Amino acid sequence: MANSPLPRKTLRPPPAPTIAELLDDQLSEFDNLMHEVRGGIRSAEHFDRLEEKASAIAGNIRDAFRRGRVAQG
Repeated sequence: MANSPLPRKTLRPPPAPTIAELLDDQLSEFDNLMHEVRGGIRSAEHFDRLEEKASAIAGNIRDAFRRGRVAQG
């Protein structure tokens, strides 16, 4: 009996996360930002750091709509 090659299984990449899943990832980041803002802005440098965090969160929210898959509801 000849050695026949084993059948290959095709590995599928995991499905892309949904838009909602990607947005959920930003909730804690936004909550942390709000907590820090409510605690008071201490200096111009602190303001700049908070603004950078807000910009990053906003970019991630926008990207969720570009990268996420639409969940069928």
